[in-house]
Amino acid sequence: MKPFRITDDATVTFQYFDESGKAKGEPWRMLARSVDFDPYSLTYKKETTATVGAKEFVELAVDGLVDKNECLNASDVKQALTVDLGKELAVNRVTLYTFWNADEGRAYQYVIDLSADNKTWNTVADASTNTVVATPKGYSHTFDTGKARYIRATVLGNNRSKGSEITELRAYGPDQKPGVRSTPSTQDQPNAQWLADLQFIMRAENASMAPTEVSGKWDLIKMAWGPNFNCKLVGETNFDWQCGEASGVLDINGQTLNWCTGGGNGTAVGITITGKGGRINWDGGYSGGWVTYPSDLRGDRPNTFSGVFHLRHGYMLLRKSAGVNALSGDIEMGGADGFNECFLVWDKPDQLADTSSIVTLPLAKDVKNQRASLLLQGQSETLGTLTVGTETIIDLGTNKDPNIKGTIRFADSSKKPWDLTKSLTLKGTGTVSFGNSATGLTPAQLAIVNIETPQGKAKAKLNADGTLAPR
Repeated sequence: MKPFRITDDATVTFQYFDESGKAKGEPWRMLARSVDFDPYSLTYKKETTATVGAKEFVELAVDGLVDKNECLNASDVKQALTVDLGKELAVNRVTLYTFWNADEGRAYQYVIDLSADNKTWNTVADASTNTVVATPKGYSHTFDTGKARYIRATVLGNNRSKGSEITELRAYGPDQKPGVRSTPSTQDQPNAQWLADLQFIMRAENASMAPTEVSGKWDLIKMAWGPNFNCKLVGETNFDWQCGEASGVLDINGQTLNWCTGGGNGTAVGITITGKGGRINWDGGYSGGWVTYPSDLRGDRPNTFSGVFHLRHGYMLLRKSAGVNALSGDIEMGGADGFNECFLVWDKPDQLADTSSIVTLPLAKDVKNQRASLLLQGQSETLGTLTVGTETIIDLGTNKDPNIKGTIRFADSSKKPWDLTKSLTLKGTGTVSFGNSATGLTPAQLAIVNIETPQGKAKAKLNADGTLAPR
């Protein structure tokens, strides 16, 4: 076997073959992951304080690792991070790393200051009106060399929210390049701490990718989500209060997964969800944060999980690549105790399997004014049947191009048990159809369908091709 070079994140699969070419045993996978780790920064492992945040999270900003899912996070307030270098050192370059997401276009506003005494500050970078989108390379600033013991980065917010997520703060002297140790005058000699850190990273990134069997309660917020996430459920499992970005594989394996992302946490689920049967009960948070920073299902690999996806409440954005199934099984919406709104939202077309049916569930206890909304945003979808059990809205919406109309095609739903005391309301421009004939809904079902028009609400009729239209 010839040597080969890997220059980016990749999962390498090894398989033994006998002399006849027949595979023997189980394949073994190894994650080869690119890691941005720099123990030569002047800030590495130095004493650090912040206006908001527990010590364990503050230390993430100077641990040498750039990992957007391991960050110091302050919601709705600005965050000032101050690093004590231990003594006055020559500084002429600072790089601030924040959370980044290429799909969001998030730009952070911030100010960076230096001080000799932690009292009098000199501003070396004022990005309080910044519009440059955050990337894995961070925000770098080079300036005239000055002596400083303290470095302060104040993050004012970003154009997506008031959050101030700091992933890493690095600084360098004039005789130093990032990733290279400087002279002893400005940087201490290598020490056992960072050598141990580096060896740990090397071991962790070359670990086996065998699935981890999980059940019970898991708080994954403190784990490094990434391509190495590979789990198989062996019992009922709770993923409590998640945020961050995840990829890898999650096998539901016929079990129940209770998954909570919280309102506005923006959990980016690039995990490939697999498994026959079982169910996922998804809690997506409350009104307020969920629209500006929603959780989503993304990636270019289909989720083949064939069980029930229950969107109990909150906002779920479907943003897999066009034509790639974000969900392959049936979908339930609403019905959670004490919560009254849930939204299934399309960011790309054709996100559901053609056989996926949607059921909007009846009111649970302590719930008033419950509703379930399908927001097409000008996209198209073909799926299975619709069962109306609560107030239900289909908003075809508009895309960036006003000429694009939303389209949703349900299978014939005439045999489904609709709650005829509720209503189905259609909004926006486009097409909604049930089957391919005028019998896709019963007359009783049609009686609770309303279409919003410029002239007001109108009752619906079913055309010969199954499309709904105002009477």
